[in-house]
Parts: sequence; C-alpha cells; structure tokens
Amino acid sequence: MSLQKQFKDEMIIAMKSKDSEKLSLIRVIIGELNTNEKRPDALKINEQEIIRKMSNNAKEMGNQYEIDFLSTYLPTMLEPKQLETLVVGIITKGKYSGMQDMGKVMGELKVNHSGTYDGKLASQIVRDNL
Repeated sequence: MSLQKQFKDEMIIAMKSKDSEKLSLIRVIIGELNTNEKRPDALKINEQEIIRKMSNNAKEMGNQYEIDFLSTYLPTMLEPKQLETLVVGIITKGKYSGMQDMGKVMGELKVNHSGTYDGKLASQIVRDNL
C-alpha cells in the first residue's frame, strides 16, 4: 500500500475521532505528497524522503508529536556499528582500496540501503575504512 493511501486512511480515522492536531498534520503530509506527484519525473522525490525531511523539520522545531507520528512511517535507521559492518562488507566484496573508490562504495550503499542510514556518518565510515 502506498504512503498516500495509508495517510488517507489515517485521515479518515482522525476525522472520526475528531483529532484535529493529527488531522492537520496528515493534511499537510498529503499536500506535500500531492505536490510531489505534480512535479516532472526528473524532479520527483521518493515518498520516504519527503517524510524524512518533514521529520527533520519537526526535530528542528522541537515538535515531538510530529516526530513520533512521522517516525512510524520511516524505516528504522541502522546503528553506527551496523553501518560500519555494512560498509566494510561492501569494501571487501568490491575490493575497493582507496579514496578514488569512495563514490562507488557510497553509490552501492545508497542503491541497497537508501533511507536507512545517516549520510554524514556513512561518509565518515567509508573514509575511515578506505
């Protein structure tokens, strides 16, 4: 089921329970998803990425309600040790050996595990292990 459908179902539940805070948040989320759908294909963003950006904005604003709600729709993030194990595995498997291979390692990490790790931390781990 797409995220858009899940949020529409959540909106109906929020309307029935008269939860105005949740309803307002869901309407904003659906609006963001609809705006993304109207973009040309080259500019479209992954639905998970939209939710992640909204979650990051909520963190900056200190809105715990939004953070809690949005986090239920995001994949769990890899712990630093798990990420390091993954990066070392990619480096070993691909026989990468120097900084010239950093882009290849990061690319493989993104293709297979997009949205489940902190990019800055991953970059640092790759640098440390190459």
